[in-house]
Amino acid sequence: KTRDEQVFTASLLVKDIHIGSLEPVFVGYIRDLTSEMELATQKHLSTAIIQTSFIPIICIDQNGSVQEFSSAAEAVFGYSRAELLGENVKILMPDHVAKSHDGYLKAYAKTRIKSIIDSKRPVTALRRDKTEFQAELMVKEIVHKDAFGKDTTEYIGYVKDLSYQTILDQATRINELVASLSAVPILIINPRGMIIECNAATENDFGYAPGELVGKNVKMLMPEDVAVEHDSYLSRYRATHVKKVIDNTRVVRGIRKDRTIFSAELSVREVKKSDGTEGQFIGYLRDVTVEQQIAATNYINTTMMDLSPIPVLVIDHKGTVQHFSRAASKAFEYPVSSVIGQNVKMLMPDDIAAEHDGYLERYLITHVPHVIGSTRRVYGKKSTGKIFPVELNIREVFDEQLNVPVYVGFVQDLTEEAEIEAMNAFSEMVNILSPVPVISITHDGTVVRFSASAEQEFKVQASEIIGKNVKLLQPPEVADQHDMYLRRYQETKVKHVIDNTRQTVAKRWDGSTFRVSLFIKEVKDNDHEYPLFVGYIKNIEEDNRIEEASKENAAMQLLAPLPVFVITKNGIVLDVNPAVEAVFGYSQNEVKGHNINMIMPQHIASQHDEYLRRYLRTGEKHVIDQIRATQGKRKDGTVIPIEISIREVQVPGMETQYVGYVKDTSMNQRMVESLRWNEAIISLAATPLVVIDPEGLIMKFTLEAEKLFQYNADEVIGKNVKMLMPPEIARKHDRYIERYHVSRIKTVIDHNRRVKGKKKNGEVFLCELGVREILNEDDSMTEAFAGYIRPIHTDHNSLIEGSSEINSMMHAVSLHGVIIIDEVGIIEKANPSVAEMFGVQEAMLIGKNVKMLMPYDIAKNHDDYLSNYLKTGIKRVIDTKRVTYGKNVATQNVFPMELSVKELTDTSVTLAEGETRAPRRYLGCIRFIEHEIQIERQRMLNKHTLDLSMSGTIVSTHKGSIIMFSLVAEKLFGCSSEQV
Repeated sequence: KTRDEQVFTASLLVKDIHIGSLEPVFVGYIRDLTSEMELATQKHLSTAIIQTSFIPIICIDQNGSVQEFSSAAEAVFGYSRAELLGENVKILMPDHVAKSHDGYLKAYAKTRIKSIIDSKRPVTALRRDKTEFQAELMVKEIVHKDAFGKDTTEYIGYVKDLSYQTILDQATRINELVASLSAVPILIINPRGMIIECNAATENDFGYAPGELVGKNVKMLMPEDVAVEHDSYLSRYRATHVKKVIDNTRVVRGIRKDRTIFSAELSVREVKKSDGTEGQFIGYLRDVTVEQQIAATNYINTTMMDLSPIPVLVIDHKGTVQHFSRAASKAFEYPVSSVIGQNVKMLMPDDIAAEHDGYLERYLITHVPHVIGSTRRVYGKKSTGKIFPVELNIREVFDEQLNVPVYVGFVQDLTEEAEIEAMNAFSEMVNILSPVPVISITHDGTVVRFSASAEQEFKVQASEIIGKNVKLLQPPEVADQHDMYLRRYQETKVKHVIDNTRQTVAKRWDGSTFRVSLFIKEVKDNDHEYPLFVGYIKNIEEDNRIEEASKENAAMQLLAPLPVFVITKNGIVLDVNPAVEAVFGYSQNEVKGHNINMIMPQHIASQHDEYLRRYLRTGEKHVIDQIRATQGKRKDGTVIPIEISIREVQVPGMETQYVGYVKDTSMNQRMVESLRWNEAIISLAATPLVVIDPEGLIMKFTLEAEKLFQYNADEVIGKNVKMLMPPEIARKHDRYIERYHVSRIKTVIDHNRRVKGKKKNGEVFLCELGVREILNEDDSMTEAFAGYIRPIHTDHNSLIEGSSEINSMMHAVSLHGVIIIDEVGIIEKANPSVAEMFGVQEAMLIGKNVKMLMPYDIAKNHDDYLSNYLKTGIKRVIDTKRVTYGKNVATQNVFPMELSVKELTDTSVTLAEGETRAPRRYLGCIRFIEHEIQIERQRMLNKHTLDLSMSGTIVSTHKGSIIMFSLVAEKLFGCSSEQV
């Protein structure tokens, strides 16, 4: 304690001193510890501060030795405090820094120039594991006196690890760059809905200038009905933290600066602060207007494909089926689900399927189209394995999203058409070849069919009588009553003539009359109100003449002065006329049943049986069909010179016979008659026929060929058939003929193929050509080639336009009309087929009421139909297929059509304020069926024509399976068509 009563801490050292026997003396040494205690306290406090700091702190002396190393420094550098105390701080530096550090300290001690002290600078530091990291260093200098009163310098370094800050800064820059460059609008709002930040895409999509949105309430980007509720949504979430929008994606409506509303996909995330206080909300928006339009278009496309009566398939570039319409499912007899995702090869015959992948791969490499962009006939395969003919039309569509092509195929089942064509061809052949005239008329007596035999019998061309009243072929006493007969039958249905055979009188075109036997059959057609009538006319006078001719022939044979023999293939005489007795001395009975060699000299008779056997074996004719001089032998053995002519007679169901005339050099009357009939059939054939010689020069040119090519026969006979071909085919034709004469390989002959022909006016047209070779008698040499030409009439109608390329492609190749109307009947879209079908320009349809395309009796009720459906929702026409009638606007003609209607429901449509449902639209697929009705009518007519034929008719496939068996055939064979 000092004199002024101040207490202080001191250090006391006492020593006792003993001198002899004197009392000890105590000497005390006292040192004031006040300053030292204050310094120690300050040092302890500094150490505590250093150790509790979050920032790494390192203290070094003026020589660089570490005096203090904080806990935060331990965490950053990986060293413990004990490991570093007393070590040079260089241990925490990379080599290129550490080697200069001692020099820095010495230079500062001399110059006292501060280049690091009292400033912040970035440096590179080194952890214990030798990894380097970026740090921020701030150094402070502390000067104090030591125990001896001498100035001592220490340095305190504050080290900030910049590794995480660098990563954070980089991430922030990347986030800012992504946000600024993102095409997707991004907004950040606070818990009160105020926009804190937004990217350029947000400003662009909503139509605002840069910076115009920040600081405004996000409600300005919402339609009014949504905006008024938004603040309450935020308040409710702050109170309950129940997430209804946050962490979800939903489609909402946005409103632009120009007040247009659009659909957008919104995704919201909450970003909370680390202290748990209210955070921010980040919203990502994506304009889905185009996607909704595409979805609507795809919906229409899918609906159209499913409504289309034509099977539609869509495959990718590998052949995998992407779409398989309901019509395709029906045609191929596969469920849709079993085809989608499978290779389209499953729908092809094995021989085509084996090559199909190669076709696709080759096309992807070469891009040379062979099938794509064309229409061709091929074969398909049903689920049952049945092969059937189809017409295939393929278009390529490029998928820009996947950067690969897809292929749309339209498949038309030609089974029925092929059957009808075959039936028509057969019926036409029967019609041409039948010796019995056939005439078909309508309910009012108009002639619709007139056979070749009828032309010959009535001496008038079919083109002159078809479309006119059949009364022109009746004498006045019959014609005057005919209309009355038809009307009476329509009223009473009492049959007096129909289904009966009666005799009457007919009149030829030249006015001459003749008696006929008439048989009439009624042909009913479910699609038409009135029936057709098919009549078979048999010239009774001709029958009488034939009967008389037969008697005359028998009498002529009986009275012929020259012997006539009929023998079997073994030479046995079946019949001989009485003249044999006068020439050979034998009676008829002496010759019948014996071998013909009995009237031959021995040297001929001994070889004759072998001649017959050799002919049967080889078919080589040496005597048959020739006139030759030889010798005969009388009954008395006399050998006489004779001249013989022999013909082979082949009668169906009977063995071959041979007829021999002795000294008869006249030509065979039957052959002459056959040739005359053949010429008549060729000249009257409905299919154009051109016959050329082996060199290609035209020999025959029928009337139908004249009509097709517009040349008269005398203009082409004797000229090269190349004149009927386009140049690219004509220049190769001679070479084709020469190659065939050498190789005999048939590539065109005995096949039907599609080719191009050229008319006199230069017009090139598509036709189907069938060529047959005509050989000489022993089949060793070509005498001619006969070509049958069938013109092919193509349709160039297009289908409705759509937003996708598949839709456009469907419009381009569809043969049917597609129309879209709104809920009150106003036409929104119509394809060119509709315009052509209804006789009105496509542009004139849009915006008009669909009633303009309907007959009055349907149109007058149409508005009520639409109104009732909107009220009741009861479907009577929608989702059905029905036959109805349309009206040609230009001609006012009414025609039958097949109508399929589908309602287009688009759930993606944004409803206007106050609306409770989206406006309804209807898609109709219209198929013109008048030609189908005509085909069915033709089918019925053909069937009844065959059934009414007075000859038994059997039609079979190339394998012998019976596909047609007429009524006369049933009577002849005693079995029904169902049995065979």
